[in-house]
Amino acid sequence: MEIIVIAEVREGKLKKSTFECLGAAKMMAEKTGGSVSAILIGKADLAKELSGHGAKTIYNAESDSLSSYSTDAFAAVCAGIIKDKNAGLVLCGATNYGKDLMPRIAAKRTGNKTVGPGGPS
Repeated sequence: MEIIVIAEVREGKLKKSTFECLGAAKMMAEKTGGSVSAILIGKADLAKELSGHGAKTIYNAESDSLSSYSTDAFAAVCAGIIKDKNAGLVLCGATNYGKDLMPRIAAKRTGNKTVGPGGPS
């Protein structure tokens, strides 16, 4: 089972909640024999930091249209990756970013367990 963490970047840095999600994903992956991946929108230079915290694979999406946060654009990118990789579980921090993004991803996806601030959906 692939567990995907959606990385949150603010002011060019990864948010603490991303590392917390990676830690939880690592624990779940160890128990299930799964793997940990991360979605990084923009800032490909942060991939090494994600990798250093347990993400085996980094899915990076970078374009001019993703240079600033857009709920619809970010949700579309994340939902596409989640579908393409057939993720078993998706984690994102319980921040304003996660609370905005995760319900939209869940609305675009069915069949996967999407866990956000409100729990599984």
